[in-house]
Amino acid sequence: MPAQINILSAGAVSPGLVKVIEAFRRETDHDVKVTFATAPELRKRMGSGESPDVVVGPPDLLDQLAKSGHAAAERVTVGRIGVGAMVRDGAPVPRIATVDEFKQALLNSQSIVFNQASTGL
Repeated sequence: MPAQINILSAGAVSPGLVKVIEAFRRETDHDVKVTFATAPELRKRMGSGESPDVVVGPPDLLDQLAKSGHAAAERVTVGRIGVGAMVRDGAPVPRIATVDEFKQALLNSQSIVFNQASTGL
């Protein structure tokens, strides 16, 4: 009987991770159970004794889990999350192709939202 692999993962990577899991299941017949949560929730679950086979999360969280003994000290970078920019409907689209253009667009903005909700910051 194929083994079940338990994964506890940050939600930001769910689209890519779901595809990888589907391919893994097809090729190996292993069952994979994945639970998606925010970084603070991952920290809480691991701190309360949950012990998944794999943890996928932001580097800072993985370092904290390793320091506290709740995860292996070795970690592997498997991907990165991109950043998006958007403007209000009807507003002119700013030029952001270079660092200087991006800085100027930020300086010219009426408001800026910087969301780190999934990291708990």
